[in-house]
Amino acid sequence: MEFKYKCPVCKANNILKDDNLYCRRCRSNLASIYNAKKDNFFKIIKLIINGN
Repeated sequence: MEFKYKCPVCKANNILKDDNLYCRRCRSNLASIYNAKKDNFFKIIKLIINGN
C-alpha cells in the first residue's frame, strides 16, 4: 500500500510505502503518518463492506 504525502518538515512530496517510510529529501521518519493513514483507510473499507 502506498500514499502520497507532503513532508511536514521540508514540504517535499513523497510516496510512502511499507519499505520506504522516510522523507526523500530530509530523511525524516514518516512511519507514524503512514500507519495513521493506513489504519484510517482500513476503517473506511470496513464501513463500506458492512454497509454503514
